Amino acid sequence: MLKDKDVEDINRIAGVRMASGMLRGSADASFGISKSTLAWIGGGPGIVDILGYEIQQGRNFTEAESSSARRIVLLGEATSAKLFGKTKPIGLRVRINGSAFIVIGTMKRRGISVAGQDLDEIAIVPIRSARRNLMGDFPLPPNALQQISLRFNNGVQENILSERIAQRLRKTHKLAVSEILDFRITGVAESVKVSGMANRAMSLLLISVAAICLFVGGIGVMNIMLVSISERIGEIGLRMSLGASPNNICQHFLAESVLLSSIGGGLGALFGIIGSHLITRQQGLATQINLLVLIIAIVVTIATGVVFGMWPALQAARMLPAEALRRL
Repeated sequence: MLKDKDVEDINRIAGVRMASGMLRGSADASFGISKSTLAWIGGGPGIVDILGYEIQQGRNFTEAESSSARRIVLLGEATSAKLFGKTKPIGLRVRINGSAFIVIGTMKRRGISVAGQDLDEIAIVPIRSARRNLMGDFPLPPNALQQISLRFNNGVQENILSERIAQRLRKTHKLAVSEILDFRITGVAESVKVSGMANRAMSLLLISVAAICLFVGGIGVMNIMLVSISERIGEIGLRMSLGASPNNICQHFLAESVLLSSIGGGLGALFGIIGSHLITRQQGLATQINLLVLIIAIVVTIATGVVFGMWPALQAARMLPAEALRRL
């Protein structure tokens, strides 16, 4: 288990610019009648820089404030907007999990993470204050940490620094070389790898869902065409008696099937673009439409119309004119 002393040891390692212990969780926050659910992080003053945040209004908390467990908080832009609107929150009290914290600063917008999390729905508090006021039903032993985050100096190789940290913590935790580490070091490269795996898994899931929806939609197109043909048997017989070949009949109903599926695909693409614009506008992001993906989507809808419309079209083409004319 990581402890506060481990942070001090890591900060002494050559190549480490700054390190901070961390506690984290989720909480309900309120100011008057305004409410918000947020992620909170407890850390030292350096945690703001380590996590890539910047102060927008107010100030960061000091080491003395962190050591004395002051109930002060830095708010992300989204949380500040939800709780205070356009009111300047500096100096006001916000309740987080029932405890009152004084807002001393707000942070600049970060946007959405790779995992889809809003990085601006956040509150950062001194780590000792988090231990006393926010851990709730999940208390940790005194001075215990959930993790330690750090930044290293430019030019330092991550794998070499990771090995130095592992050796230092193995020594302070009194672990023999043969013993399994009671901590885990995750570097940027590993985080990127994990994010990539998660993205690939999500992409596979979305492709699977899209394939199922495409199949169900194709079955729907086929059923509509079969119903249409059954109601137009007399028309088919009349056209055949006037000289239309089975090939003409097949092409006609195949064209109807392609038109039907293309209209569905076009409406789906339109609603998708509109929905993307609405969602990204709320997040303050720009929507980028990939033209190649749009073209592929149109081609797939046309192919769906051909594949699922072929059998109904062939059924219509195989009708005997004499039998079809009886339905007039």
